Amino acid sequence: MSAAYHRPAEPPRGTSRAQCALAATVVLVLIAAGFIAGRAGAARSGPAAPIAEVDGIPIGVVASRAGALAAADSYLIVDQQAIEQDPGRLQTLVREAFAAAIQHDVLEQAAAVRAQDPRGMALWASGGRSATMIGAHRVDFYRDGAAQVTSWVGTIFWGPGQPPKQAWDLARTQLRWTDGRWLVTSMVTRLPTPGPVPASTPQADPRDDTAGDFDNALAGFGALGTGAPLG
Repeated sequence: MSAAYHRPAEPPRGTSRAQCALAATVVLVLIAAGFIAGRAGAARSGPAAPIAEVDGIPIGVVASRAGALAAADSYLIVDQQAIEQDPGRLQTLVREAFAAAIQHDVLEQAAAVRAQDPRGMALWASGGRSATMIGAHRVDFYRDGAAQVTSWVGTIFWGPGQPPKQAWDLARTQLRWTDGRWLVTSMVTRLPTPGPVPASTPQADPRDDTAGDFDNALAGFGALGTGAPLG
């Protein structure tokens, strides 16, 4: 790009040429500093975040292998946290992150799950809580704007009259890149092949495994991957 040069005006009376030269030098230094700062800021920004929040739901917005993986994890966590505890949030997830062709069926299946689990619904109604986490995950394929992710997902739940328990399953999520986001085209949250279940952990202690102990220890914590408050 060519630059336009202008003949400098005569300095006003009472101002020396040296002072004008000094002022011009200061301006040039400030411009250079601004340019360097802008370049440094751009370097620090790094790659785009794979998840963006839309109406309170984490949405996968990067068309890459890593972006598909992040989207599958986030959608699965919200699904498992909300299916019984927060049907309204599940509806928002389905509207924003599921392909239109399967939205109706997904919501019908979720309603059936709630109807078939009166004990679980009673737990949530009495103040029960849960935490869902991804223990491990695998991209089965990524090609032509589609991806499939298999996840090892665990849920720990507790509440009044319910000591903490855990459940682990293998889940499979299929995605399609559509209009700038990853949309779920299929989600199976419990595959026929059972997920490995840790029977116990070395630090397990009967003195800190009550529902009250969990509430106190996890106060203020957010769900992994979404930041939403635990159950």
